[in-house]
Amino acid sequence: MDAPEKVTELAADTLRAWALDEELKRRVMSAPDFAGLAAAVASRYSAGETGDDAIAVARAGLARGHQASIDYAGESLTVPHWSEWLEADDDVEVRGAYAGGELDGLPAVTRRPVGDGSAWYVSAMVEPEGMLPIFRDVLHTAGVAARDDTDVDVEVVTRADETTDYTFYLNHGRAPVAFELGGPGTDLLTGIRHDRRLELGRYGVAVLAAPRSATVPFATLTSPLHDHEPKEEA
Repeated sequence: MDAPEKVTELAADTLRAWALDEELKRRVMSAPDFAGLAAAVASRYSAGETGDDAIAVARAGLARGHQASIDYAGESLTVPHWSEWLEADDDVEVRGAYAGGELDGLPAVTRRPVGDGSAWYVSAMVEPEGMLPIFRDVLHTAGVAARDDTDVDVEVVTRADETTDYTFYLNHGRAPVAFELGGPGTDLLTGIRHDRRLELGRYGVAVLAAPRSATVPFATLTSPLHDHEPKEEA
């Protein structure tokens, strides 16, 4: 390791120590000589003290062509704005790593088993479409089925009590969407019963209630037949 790399490593180790030790941080920042030096060094490794500072740093990096990517199960996920330096402990599984740039080879997405489940961490802000392979991986690892067709503007969530499944369908986009339903349900917002199909217009919402099922209700995206709000089925 040459001298510049050694200095960089020592500076990074010192900053990590300050970040984890509140008393040490207080003592350093209360001394004028040390505080100025600490701020100057930290500015090389952080994005500032406020959200506006972080946005300015991200935009400056993009202007210089600094754009990272993540190698995830053979797919390249674009990181347009923000990424974080991670170091994985021995009990942490690295599911995706940075490819190229200053963080090349470092962990980007990690998983750590905890009890009967696991904790996942994504250390970057990726494009919405880039979250799809990560979500599929999370679901597959948990033994939960994942949809083949997805839409980043669509959200489907099921909640249940002892007798009823309540499935919330939300269209966050401007284009209409449609679903093939796994079973019939009544929309609590309109009173309309949907037996096989549900259509939502732009920013549409529906909450379908159905008798409690032994399995999670599973709807499949399909092509909408209409460009307007759904009508009652015959």
